[in-house]
Amino acid sequence: MERIAWVIPGLIGGNFVGAVIYQDGRTEKIEGNAHGFCALDPNHKMGSFNWLTPEERGVVSELFDFQPWKKVDDTSGTAKSGPVNDIAGLAYYMNRTKRYNHYPMGRAYHLTRLVAHINKSEDVRWIDLPSERVFMDRHLHTFYFNLPGTGTRLAGHAIIEGHVHHGPAASVYGYFQGRLQKLARISWHGSSTGWVNLIGTGDFDGDGCVEIALIRNPQENGSLELWEMRYEASPSGTPFSLVLKARSEGFSNHVFGTLAARLSVVADVNFDGILDLIVPDRSRTTLRVMSFVGDQFTEIHRVELPSAVAYDMTYDSPFSYKPKRGYTLVVPLEDNTVHLVQLPNWERRRFKRPPECAGAYRPN
Repeated sequence: MERIAWVIPGLIGGNFVGAVIYQDGRTEKIEGNAHGFCALDPNHKMGSFNWLTPEERGVVSELFDFQPWKKVDDTSGTAKSGPVNDIAGLAYYMNRTKRYNHYPMGRAYHLTRLVAHINKSEDVRWIDLPSERVFMDRHLHTFYFNLPGTGTRLAGHAIIEGHVHHGPAASVYGYFQGRLQKLARISWHGSSTGWVNLIGTGDFDGDGCVEIALIRNPQENGSLELWEMRYEASPSGTPFSLVLKARSEGFSNHVFGTLAARLSVVADVNFDGILDLIVPDRSRTTLRVMSFVGDQFTEIHRVELPSAVAYDMTYDSPFSYKPKRGYTLVVPLEDNTVHLVQLPNWERRRFKRPPECAGAYRPN
């Protein structure tokens, strides 16, 4: 019998978990080896380097070096001459540390080096964090944006950075003005035992600007927050700013103490041309589809689940089939079953997106 397989981008004890969905609707949970390269996300073909460091995969990092002799340390902050719009494609973390004794991802260490491969110049750039900061997650949310009025296209890596005294914060790193550097950061959490977990990046209000969606304190009554990237220098000295646009309470997208940190989905659920968020409630037994309309979050659909979401969700895109239908979510649950959720088929609407974010870049 023909079967259609999705691989869920989640890791359990070094293995990733998947699901096989048969044409008659039966489901079967599968596991596979997470070492080496493997397609963890069927829609974006993400490799396992987005989930594990080279050390954790048992892969020698030099295997990624396209030009091993062109390694550049950007830690000191001195800019190197070169194109401003080089795109940092492949990026990953390295160098373990225990300087920050709080481990939301379950592994009893954090990482201190960000490595990025710059496509056009073929440079391998890295930046090391100072002694009071660490990279707390294993996931790099890479997005692309245009610098208004310049025609320059940049790549940003949204990550969770931690400060030993002030706790975690979402930051954006990228290659800009000749070097790898921090582009923007939200305010620090304030508690060294707090946690901030990313959902994803994209244009969630249709204004052409990039926003970062995240959950603050997902282990409690998590706060869903949307931060917009602005093209003006921040008071803290970064070349861009992140500004809070909206907040809503009562969400969770992470099983604290595990690598299951993507219990949420970014997709245009109602087909209006603007991205929406599918996030579990605080108990993780209800999926809430949130749309950002009129400067606030609005729930447009919800689904009750037979058990709590346990591992990372994925979805089957409705655009790969001729019959029009809504998204099919693949949701692994705590009761060791895989639950399929069929979302409604909203009417397709056309939306003309602005060519770029309004405003001009204003550096210090």
